[in-house]
Amino acid sequence: MQEAPSLSKSCTSCLPIPREAPVTSTHLPWNAEAMAPIPFSSDRPTLVAICPLRDYCSEGLGPGDYRNARFRVSNPPGGIAGPQEAFAKSPESFSRNFLSMRKLAVLAALAAIVILGGFLRFSHLHERGPNFFDEGIYTLEGQWIYSASKSLASALKRKVEETRARENLYTFEEEAKRFREEVEGQPPSWGRPAFSLLTGIAMAIVGPRLYAGHAVSAFFGTLAILGVFLLGKKWFDAATGLLAALLLALSGYHLVYSTNALADGTAMSVAVFCFLLYGRSRPPMPPASGRLALFGSGLLCGFAFTIHDRFLYCLLVLFLCEGIDFVRGVPARRQTLRRGLLLGSAFLIPLCLFEMPYYLGMVFLRHFNQALPFRTYFEELATHHIFNLLDAFAFSLIDFSDAPEIREAGSHLYNFLTYPYLFFRFDGPVLCLALLAGLGAALRRPSEGNRILLVWFSVPLVLFSVGLVTSSRYGLVFLPALMLLAAQGLSAGWQRIGKNPRWNGPKRLLLASAGVAIVVASGWLSAAPIRSLVCNYEGPAGFLRTHGSRHVSLQYPVSRAYLGVANVAEPPESRQRLRELYEQGYRYFLVDYRKFFLQPPFDSTERPQILKDLEERLDPVYSEEHPCYLAPAYLFEVNLFFRLTLKLVREAKARGVDRIDIYDLASYFDGQGSSPPEESRSEEPGHQAEPP
Repeated sequence: MQEAPSLSKSCTSCLPIPREAPVTSTHLPWNAEAMAPIPFSSDRPTLVAICPLRDYCSEGLGPGDYRNARFRVSNPPGGIAGPQEAFAKSPESFSRNFLSMRKLAVLAALAAIVILGGFLRFSHLHERGPNFFDEGIYTLEGQWIYSASKSLASALKRKVEETRARENLYTFEEEAKRFREEVEGQPPSWGRPAFSLLTGIAMAIVGPRLYAGHAVSAFFGTLAILGVFLLGKKWFDAATGLLAALLLALSGYHLVYSTNALADGTAMSVAVFCFLLYGRSRPPMPPASGRLALFGSGLLCGFAFTIHDRFLYCLLVLFLCEGIDFVRGVPARRQTLRRGLLLGSAFLIPLCLFEMPYYLGMVFLRHFNQALPFRTYFEELATHHIFNLLDAFAFSLIDFSDAPEIREAGSHLYNFLTYPYLFFRFDGPVLCLALLAGLGAALRRPSEGNRILLVWFSVPLVLFSVGLVTSSRYGLVFLPALMLLAAQGLSAGWQRIGKNPRWNGPKRLLLASAGVAIVVASGWLSAAPIRSLVCNYEGPAGFLRTHGSRHVSLQYPVSRAYLGVANVAEPPESRQRLRELYEQGYRYFLVDYRKFFLQPPFDSTERPQILKDLEERLDPVYSEEHPCYLAPAYLFEVNLFFRLTLKLVREAKARGVDRIDIYDLASYFDGQGSSPPEESRSEEPGHQAEPP
C-alpha cells in the first residue's frame, strides 16, 4: 500500500480518511452515487487521502470542493469496469483534464467579454471624428507627426540620392520650404506627446483619417478589459477578474472615453498594466524578478504620464503604497526605500525619451541658424502646470457678488457628489451597490490587493473632488480600482449566498445565471444613451467647405482638424480684433456649447458680449442640433460647481446647449440682420441658408 500524500496546509477542509477503514461514499466530499459510484470492497484495507490542490486554491474554488480534490484509491479485487478504470488508475490525469477544461472555460468567457467590449468600442468607428476641444488638438498633432515623418523620409531618400551622385542637389532652403508645404496639423506642444504619437502611428496604418485618434482609444479601451481581468485574477481569483472585465466592458463611463479621441482612456489602459506589474513585484516574488517587475511598472507609469500628465496621480498612489510598507516595516525599510528609488527612476525614463527629439531638432536647426518654433516637452509641462496654479490663484480672487447663480450653487464640497452621480447615470444602480459592497469587503479583508485598491480608489477621488475643477474625465484615474472593488462586492455576495445549503446544484447555477443577467442588463441599459452617440463635426465642416473655409470658431482645434490650420482663427478678445480677422477673409463665426464656459466672471474680455451680440442681432446661416453636447459626461468636463453643472445638464435642451450655429460676419459689420429663407432649410442634421 502506498503512503498517503501530504495534506495541504493552506486549506482547512482536507479530509484524511483512516487507512484501515472501508471506504464508502460518505467519506468523499461529494455524492459519489450521483457520479457513477465505484464498487469498493469492504473486506480489505483501502487507502484514500483527499487534499485540495495547493496550486489552485487561490483560483477561487472553495476548499474541499470536489472539483478541487486530488485523491488515490487502491484498486479493489476484480478491478473497476468501464470508464471508471481510467479514473481510478490515473487521478492526476483526471485533475489535469478538469483544470484544463476550467482554464478553457475561463479563456472562453474572457474572449467573449473582450470581443463584446471591442465591438462596442469599434462600432461606427469610420463615422466618428474630432468633436471636442482636446480631440482637435490631438488630431492636429497626430497629423503633424504623420506628415512630418513622411516628409523627413522623402528628404532622407533625396539625401541618399545626393550622396550617390556626389554633388549638392538640394539646398537647406529648398528642403525647408518643401517641409513647410508638406506638413499638416500643428507640432506636439500640448504636453501629451505619447497620445499624439500613437495617433500618428494610427494614421500610418489607416491613413490620415480623422478617426485615427478614436481608433487608438478603442484599441486601448479594449486592452484595458484584459488588463482588469489580469489584475482581478492576480489579487483575487479568476471569477472576480471576469466580473471586473464584464463591468468594464459594459461601462458607459468607460465607453465615453473609448469612443472619442481624448488621451485619458489610453492612459488609463497603460496604468492598469502598470499596477499589474507593481502587484507582481511584491513578495513572495523572488528579489531579481521583483525588481524587474517594479522597473517595468515605473516605465509604464511614466509612459501613462506622457500620454496624459494627470496620471501622475498613479505614481502618487504607488509611492503611498510603498510608504505604507515603510511605516509597517514590511519588508525592511531600507528595501522599501530602494524600491521607491527604482520606481521613480524608471518613471523618468519615458519623459526623457520624449524630450530628446525636441533637443535633437534644436541642435539640427541651430546648425542652420534656425530656432525651434515651439516649446519642448519639458517646457510645455512646466508652462502647463504653472498656469494651472495661476488659474487656481486667480479663481480665488474672483468676485462672485455679481453672479447670483454661482452663489446659489453653494459650497464647493458638493463636488463630492460628481462621481457618484456620473457612475449612477452611466453604469446603473447595480454597479453602485456592488461598489459599496466591495468597499465593505475590502475593509474587512486587509489583504495586499485590497490595500492597494483602497489607496488607488480613495486618494484620487478625494483630491479630484476638492480640486478647482472636478472633471468627469478625471475619474478614469481610479476607474479600474472601482471596477475591481465592485467585482469583489459581487463575488463576496455570491460567496455568502453560496454558503446557504438551500442553494445547491441546479439552484446555485440558476442563481448565478440570474445574477450575471442582472449585472449585464443594468450596465447595458444604463450605457444605452452613450452607445447611441456617434459624434463628429462633418455638418458644420461641410457647410464651410462649400461657402469658404475661413472662419472664427469657438471650437477652433476641431475646425482646424477638418479644414486646416490656416483657415481657422481663435475667437478674439475684442471687436477690433474680430474686424481685423473679417478683413483678412474670416467671414464666418462658429458658435457651439463652449459659449456657456466663456461667460463672466470667468471671461473678463469683450468675447462674451460679442457672442451675445451675434445671437441677438443675427440669424445663423447654418444651424445644427448636436446631441453629443447634451451628454452629462461632456457637460461635466468643466465642472467648477456640481449644482451649477447639474442645472445646466437638466436645462441643456431648453438653453440650446446642443446647437451649433454659424453666423455671417458680413451682416454683423454691415449692421444688418440676416434671416435665412425658409425654403433653403433642410431636414438633414443642420439647415442652412445661402449667405448674402
